Amino acid sequence: MVFLSFNSAVTAPDEVAELHGDEDSLMDDLPLKCSWVVWQQRAAPKSTSGTSSSHYEESTKQIASISSVEEFWQTWERLPQPSDLLTRRMAEKNLDGSEDCHYVDALMIFREGVLPQWEDAANSEGGHFQFHFKTSTGAAQLDEYWNNVVLGTLGNTLEPDMITGLRLVDKITGPKGGVPSTLRIEASWCGLAVLKIRRRTGAVAALQRNIESCLATRTLEGRLGHVPKVGGLHLLDGESQKVDRRRFLGEGRAEEPQDDAAPMALPLDRDTSENTLDPTEVLGFAALLEVSGNSVYISKLCKGRTCNDATFPILDYDPAQKKCVCLRHPCWDDNGVQHKCPGDVPEDKYLSFYHDSQGKLNCGCSKEPNYKSVYLSKDLCKDSHCTPEHPILDYDEEKQTCICRTHPCWDDNGLTHSCPDAKFPILRFRYDEENKNVCECIAPMHPPRDEL
Repeated sequence: MVFLSFNSAVTAPDEVAELHGDEDSLMDDLPLKCSWVVWQQRAAPKSTSGTSSSHYEESTKQIASISSVEEFWQTWERLPQPSDLLTRRMAEKNLDGSEDCHYVDALMIFREGVLPQWEDAANSEGGHFQFHFKTSTGAAQLDEYWNNVVLGTLGNTLEPDMITGLRLVDKITGPKGGVPSTLRIEASWCGLAVLKIRRRTGAVAALQRNIESCLATRTLEGRLGHVPKVGGLHLLDGESQKVDRRRFLGEGRAEEPQDDAAPMALPLDRDTSENTLDPTEVLGFAALLEVSGNSVYISKLCKGRTCNDATFPILDYDPAQKKCVCLRHPCWDDNGVQHKCPGDVPEDKYLSFYHDSQGKLNCGCSKEPNYKSVYLSKDLCKDSHCTPEHPILDYDEEKQTCICRTHPCWDDNGLTHSCPDAKFPILRFRYDEENKNVCECIAPMHPPRDEL
């Protein structure tokens, strides 16, 4: 099994020599469709003054320009492969080739004229995909994922032609103790402003599929390997821009998510009181990952309990009665108003909700089926919302704070559960009576028939 790596310790140079071809005769005649710029982001010092955005601008600098195949290979051979990061951090190079004392958190390749930040006009109507890889993925496989998506992007073989930049983010080592060892590959894209809502979702979905296939291609073996799935999709749209600008820049949070959880406290100001909701008024992030799940906190309080009636699907805790209950979706009866989502736009077909700081219910439409706890939303975690990367609203009892976490069934002792059956598409997590994890597929929730 041979992987596409330019680290000679991982893949022998003669295995990849054919990719270079006859450089002397061909390189001068092979300009890229557009020029690209390589950037690096210096690691943040332990203590900084000034704003996070100003530090980001100061720590990010251009290190190379690429406009031809020859320039690409000359630059690529000088840059570290992901496998190099498994044993040592990226460091800046001095003119004599020696390493500087400053470490590098990220390598970025963006189209010429596009800055690697959300404020740039080319990025303001787009978003980015995130792929998270544990070190256990393997050095050779990590290299192939990264090389595939870079070659596919600069070679202009990924459609639709929306990608504005790529990032390789080193989260393996660093000053933040306790951070999970991961590498993150991000693909940023634009072009949503000129597309209507239905074409937007179709274009983004097509781009996701093509990036996933590109990553999975066994380039040197001519076949498709394991297809990695997007671990986070972030769209810039209204409130979403305020939330994800900081994550894109690598700033704004003191700590990375630990134990698959991320800090939570992001308000949404949208309020929909119409009986049928406009599909463009989506509550929270639009996501390509169709996920659902129960709060681990609620599951522990209600271990051994489950709600199998699709008209009372939400397992919750009633603090007044001090017992676990099965609830209807709160937007089915919002002071006499039954909210609905149109159904003709699949990305916005599920009712979603949150409670504002005054405890008022706010209903909207989302791609994600919403089974979160009303008790958490209304009493413990008012005015809070989660991202697709960490979609489950939860409560950390020890720290007495609200958090967002990944779906517990995405990594169930190394297993990733999914629900391919269209009749039972919802992935649900709970604890059984012996406090063991249960991951199961259930039917979608629906209002009682007399209320349809």
